[in-house]
Amino acid sequence: DDDPDILAVLRVTLRVRGSGQSYAVTFRSRMDKSVQYYAVLPPRGYDASRRYALFLTLHGAGVEARGQVDAYSPKEWAFVVAPTNRRRFGFDWQDWGRLDALEVLDQVLHTLPIEPERVYVTGHSMGGHGTWHIGFTHPDRFAASAPSAGWASFDTYVPFTLRRNVLLGGGRLHAVWDRALRADRPHRFVENARHLPVFALHGGADDNVPPIESRRLVARLRQLGSPVEHLEMPGRGHWWDGDEADGTDCVEHPRLMSFVQQYQRPAVPERVTFRTADLATTHGAYWIEVLEPINPLEDVVVDARLDRTAGRITIQTENLGALRLNLASATAPVGFYRVVVNGREVTARFAVPGRLVLRRTDHRYRLGEFDRTGCKTPETSGPIKAAFFRPFIIVYGTSGTPADTVGNLEQARLLAWQWYHRGNGIVEVLRDDAVSEEALREHNVVLIGRPSSNAVLGAWQKRFPIHVGDGEVIFRLPGARGRSRRLAGALAVQFVQPNPRNPHRLVLVYSATVRAAVSWLGWQPVLYSGSGLPDYIVYDTGVRTAGFAGLRAAGFFDVDWTLNPDYGYGLGP
Repeated sequence: DDDPDILAVLRVTLRVRGSGQSYAVTFRSRMDKSVQYYAVLPPRGYDASRRYALFLTLHGAGVEARGQVDAYSPKEWAFVVAPTNRRRFGFDWQDWGRLDALEVLDQVLHTLPIEPERVYVTGHSMGGHGTWHIGFTHPDRFAASAPSAGWASFDTYVPFTLRRNVLLGGGRLHAVWDRALRADRPHRFVENARHLPVFALHGGADDNVPPIESRRLVARLRQLGSPVEHLEMPGRGHWWDGDEADGTDCVEHPRLMSFVQQYQRPAVPERVTFRTADLATTHGAYWIEVLEPINPLEDVVVDARLDRTAGRITIQTENLGALRLNLASATAPVGFYRVVVNGREVTARFAVPGRLVLRRTDHRYRLGEFDRTGCKTPETSGPIKAAFFRPFIIVYGTSGTPADTVGNLEQARLLAWQWYHRGNGIVEVLRDDAVSEEALREHNVVLIGRPSSNAVLGAWQKRFPIHVGDGEVIFRLPGARGRSRRLAGALAVQFVQPNPRNPHRLVLVYSATVRAAVSWLGWQPVLYSGSGLPDYIVYDTGVRTAGFAGLRAAGFFDVDWTLNPDYGYGLGP
């Protein structure tokens, strides 16, 4: 201890695992290049020459992935794999938690002998919610879904009734907030589970997640005729065990296991129903890919039928701007098909296997290409949180006064700490005078500071429809020269736009009209589930008492990234 050459001593405990025991695997995340892990329980009597099913299990709040797989007994027929949700609490398996689960799924499909047609998603409590959410959001990734004690959405499990924005807000502003949260509500997307069998397990005496959470979703599935089984165990609480399963009954009940094993994922189902509220969350299922909505405030709905006998593909749509039919796989039906959209024939000859793009022009759908450079795409559509779905850098301004630089750096450090604390992630924090052109081009970029104090924002601002000036925000509307709206005062501003250096990347601006307002930029953290932020927000100190209802302006950009007052609040008629 007295040796001056020893700076520190750290004791590391390693878990030694034997053959057949669960183990952890690390990987580098494509979200931010950080190192994450997942836990694996191998099959009993593992045989490298066999191919197995996969049980992808999502843990509850406060539970480690290692502990999650250890609640199961080894299966002769399947691997059990548990992702992390980025942290034990993480993101409720929404947003970055959902992306973590899908990353892990892709990893194990590549590294383990798993049959893609026999992948089952399950989870308990918060993981049960994740099972509802991810299953309905990505139904074509799974053969069956088995939520246990899962709550449905925030506004049923933790009612929003007493939130300030609910009590004080209303009208168009409330519609913007509702649209930003809509992708997190599984109730709206039950119809996506047409080919996803569901087994819902719940303790009848659960005082943590009320059984009505499962009952509502099960009732809706039954109304739609989806394959569903519901087992509610009388007298059982939230986490419970008995003598029916070798592992823990509430996660591997024998009826649950026998239910999922009946099913395999269909590659090309003859009918696909798909609804999405947010292309950044989900934009397709099976052979349907939504490329663009018409109105960014409304859901896109596609109901497509493939009639092999008649040689016809019939599609009904709502709010659809562009669509791709992906029937190029080896399992696609061979032949020529008529394509009819909303009762009108688009083409009499579509060769399958193949791909076809349909675009809405002049109130009807036509064949076309999808080259939307500079416009919203499923990969770069916003909202604000989407800037953190891919590798990003934080660039803070140093070109103003010393006080400006300190304030900008404090906000950058706060955001980087939030990403580490909540998302177990890493991010580079760079000065505006030291960031390279390559870094700006290859990353999503978060700019912090005023145009006068952040050189990158100062150079890029003329490309954006929102201009932050001294004491005012100018909203540049498309159309006649000089057409604009203005908001004056001490204001904080956040908005997302295409990266001027690379249209396939995003830039997120944290700015303010006066120096003092820079310190308000952390008012509404982005990096947690259910943040409810649209493409842009402008606010003053009114948010301190009214929350979201205190915003001066908020909304979504149009499909070409321009401002449309109809898709927001605060820009007037």
